Amino acid sequence: MMTCRCGEWATKNYPGALADLSGTNLSAASESKKADETICIRIPVSAMFSSGSPVSRREAQQPSQYKLINVFPSDTDLKIRKSYAMSFDTETKNAKWVYEILNKETIVKECERPEYFGHGYVKGHLAAAANHRWCREANNDANLFSNMIPQNSTLNNNKNEICNVHVYTGPLYRRPMDHSVLGGKRVPSHLFKVIIVENVKGTVEEPKCYMTPNEAPQTNNSNDCKVNIEDIQRFSGLKFIEHRPNKNM
Repeated sequence: MMTCRCGEWATKNYPGALADLSGTNLSAASESKKADETICIRIPVSAMFSSGSPVSRREAQQPSQYKLINVFPSDTDLKIRKSYAMSFDTETKNAKWVYEILNKETIVKECERPEYFGHGYVKGHLAAAANHRWCREANNDANLFSNMIPQNSTLNNNKNEICNVHVYTGPLYRRPMDHSVLGGKRVPSHLFKVIIVENVKGTVEEPKCYMTPNEAPQTNNSNDCKVNIEDIQRFSGLKFIEHRPNKNM
């Protein structure tokens, strides 16, 4: 099981970053403290709108301790691609972070969008085509007309409560590696991932954060890699969250 030694990494200062939050520990905060503040999560949503990446619309935001704000984790050497945004580190020759947004629009191939029989019915696959992508012939067989029925569109596209999933992925350099540089790029010792779930009702869930060594995994249990977002901020020098007092306080 991976352990995190939070004092090993000194937080860097990035242009445009707010005051250091590394000393804040959400898991240890009291319930009264949580009620007094809103935790704002930085996501570059305007960059994704400008790139043309699909962003699902949600309902008006409901009361929630977590709120999304249109701010970058760092603002040096930003690159906006069609499917993701990133900040590039010219020293390591790697991205500092890569952000992507996932929803029902981004994970469906254009050619896989539902075909309609009409009157609210789509072509429902009895043997699901998505389960047979292991070879072209198998996928073609699953898409034969004989394997389809007129199926109610709401049944076929089972709606859930998730609107968007915001994902950050990036490298960490917590210790020297045997091969420090490969292909002109610095080899990271660890990788991190921050996952923020945005629900259709406007609520935002607490970020789920993971950190794993850049080596053959010793466990398949993702819970063994769970860390606090403060740990990732401390090791990376990036800012993913801001603590703001509630207005009524």
